[in-house]
Amino acid sequence: MKNQKPLTTGQVAAYCHVSHVTVLKWIKEGRLKAYTIPSGHYRIQKPDFHEFLVQHKMPIDEAFFAEEAVKVLVVDDDAKTYELIASALDEYEFASATNGFEAGLRLANFQPGLLILNLDMAGIDALEVCQSVKANPATKRTRILVLAKSAEEKAVSEALACGADGYLVKPLKVEELKQKVQGLMGRGR
Repeated sequence: MKNQKPLTTGQVAAYCHVSHVTVLKWIKEGRLKAYTIPSGHYRIQKPDFHEFLVQHKMPIDEAFFAEEAVKVLVVDDDAKTYELIASALDEYEFASATNGFEAGLRLANFQPGLLILNLDMAGIDALEVCQSVKANPATKRTRILVLAKSAEEKAVSEALACGADGYLVKPLKVEELKQKVQGLMGRGR
C-alpha cells in the first residue's frame, strides 16, 4: 500500500457510509490516524485507514486498497525502443503511440502518470507536446521523460525548459532507464 494518495475525510465517510462529522469525531477521539495539511483539512493514509477498519471489524474492499499501477505512455516510432522500455519496466501499465494524433488520443484516454517522448520523431513537435501537457490542468501532473540522440542536443535543454522532468540518451540502458523512471515516479526499489 505504498505510494498511494492520502484519503480525504469525505472519501473515508463515503467508504464507511457515514457522515463527514463522524469521521472527524473518529479522528479527534484518536481512533483514526490523520494529519492536517496547511489549509487545516485532514488527510488519512490508506494503511492507517485499513488498520482502522481491521480494528473495528468493518468490511474491507481489497480493490480499494490495491496499489494502482503507474500508467506509462511511450511516444516513439521505434518498436524496439518500446519493447525495451516495456520489458524493463514490467511493473507498469503501458500504452504506445507512433504519431502525434495517436499520442493526443492516448494522453486523453489512457491518462498516464509518465509520458516517455522521443524528441527526434518526425511529425511531432516534442517541445509543444511538453508545453501542452504541463499547461493542461488534466495532464499537468504527468511526468515527462524525453529521449534524445545526445545529451548535448539543443532540444534536450529546450524540452526541460518546456516542462520535461528528465531525459535519457538513446540507445537506452536498462538500469539507467529503471533508475530514472523510479526517481521520477517516486518509487525506490
